[in-house]
Amino acid sequence: MVGIVIAAVAVTLAYVFEAPNSLGAHPFWDQQVLVIGAGIGAILGLISLPLPNVARIGGFLALTVLAYLAASWGKETFAASYAEDAFAGRIWYFGWFATVAAATAFLFSLATPKKALPR
Repeated sequence: MVGIVIAAVAVTLAYVFEAPNSLGAHPFWDQQVLVIGAGIGAILGLISLPLPNVARIGGFLALTVLAYLAASWGKETFAASYAEDAFAGRIWYFGWFATVAAATAFLFSLATPKKALPR
């Protein structure tokens, strides 16, 4: 499938160039979120194949933006609390998994043809 290849290439480039670290992920787990999040995103992309293409693309784009905003909020709140707000730290951490998973599923949906499954 072309979608999985394109998503894998994008995640590999993000891994090589340390994109999550540049965008605000913690340097200790920035590569971990890529590996785990990409696997989850590939599964989400495959599961969503029966849905209309517009719904998949729009839904995963919205999820990517919302997850990134949540991760950014978690980072800001965690840093402002001098690392005492454990809830904000979890939102920051798991928000990055959700961001990578949704972005991978979004790329998968972009590269998957309109009629992905026979009816």
